[in-house]
Amino acid sequence: MNKSINMTLFLCALLFAGCSDEPINKVKGEFLSGCMQSASKEMCLCAFNKLAQKYSLKELEGFSQAQGNIRQFYSSVAKAGVECRR
Repeated sequence: MNKSINMTLFLCALLFAGCSDEPINKVKGEFLSGCMQSASKEMCLCAFNKLAQKYSLKELEGFSQAQGNIRQFYSSVAKAGVECRR
């Protein structure tokens, strides 16, 4: 169940565009737009903040375009989701 929720969060983040001109805000907006389709805003903000601590802006931008070590990113999204539920 957790795996499918986290996969959904990631896939939704890839599908929805953010509305900001600032690169980090654009990536954050994309993530939140997708994430909030299946989770609360608070959980999504928590998860994004954890991911932003682990990955650089360039890496996060790459993940939103399905580039980079996606398998590692999936694991990070899953871990952030679990940590944010506590």
